[in-house]
Amino acid sequence: MKSEAFIRMLLSELSNQVPFDLQDSTAMLEQLPSLRNIENQIAFAGGMIGKRVEGQSALNDAVDGVVTAVRVQEDKAILWSSI
Repeated sequence: MKSEAFIRMLLSELSNQVPFDLQDSTAMLEQLPSLRNIENQIAFAGGMIGKRVEGQSALNDAVDGVVTAVRVQEDKAILWSSI
């Protein structure tokens, strides 16, 4: 979810909630830093597309290749490459 969509959803939630039941809005606001972190990871990782990189796979194997895509898995930006 992009931050604009999240903000729209948050504003809708705030405008429709019962004034004395703030728990739902608080939980949503607590997720905002995590959303920003993911956006920053994707922006950085997106800048790597087309570049040759070296690193470790999820199984800690040494890998190198040209980055072809970026995907988000478990709140982390993952680089995909042509190995």
